Amino acid sequence: MVKTVLFLLAILLIIALIWLIPALGAARRSRLKNQPFPRHWVTILERNLPIYKRLTESLSRRLHGHINVFLAEKQFIGCGGLQLTDEIKLTIAAVACLLLLNERGEYYPKLSSILVYPSAYRVKETKPVGGYVVQESQVVRIGESWARDRVVLSWEDIKRDATNWSDGHNVILHEFAHQLDRDDGRADGVPILERSLFSMLGRLLLLPPKG
Repeated sequence: MVKTVLFLLAILLIIALIWLIPALGAARRSRLKNQPFPRHWVTILERNLPIYKRLTESLSRRLHGHINVFLAEKQFIGCGGLQLTDEIKLTIAAVACLLLLNERGEYYPKLSSILVYPSAYRVKETKPVGGYVVQESQVVRIGESWARDRVVLSWEDIKRDATNWSDGHNVILHEFAHQLDRDDGRADGVPILERSLFSMLGRLLLLPPKG
């Protein structure tokens, strides 16, 4: 009898935890979204994110909330001697969170760390060339999205992209789109994005800035 009661209590505890943990996480994110957004952060966004001035007031508030959550949940690591600053972390978070404005409810769940180099960096790459032979070479990269838990970026290229949003290239959007692509468990080149988000971002890029 006692074993049966203990077993039932254990089952109830597991069920309670399954319900409670997501609820606590949602409550924490709600608090983060409602935290004040520092004025000097707004200044950084206006300088490094031209599309920011085209956002409506409601979209700006939504983006601020997403940024607060992103910065609280993701780890930033400076590499190659780069000293991380609010500008670096905020710029990356803001561009990455543009892809979350459709309120998907997730914040790149498989991603834990963002590694930032001062500029383009070298990595060792191996390629099979036939049989059991592989070829090693040094490859220069400006960003990459790992299959598991990391994104790697070049700050120099992020700054270059910040000044030119009309060339169709943005290293942050590119690498974080790869993260979204893996949300469904497959890297098939088709991120889980609603068509409405593409339409909204397209319209914002064509609108004149506010003020």
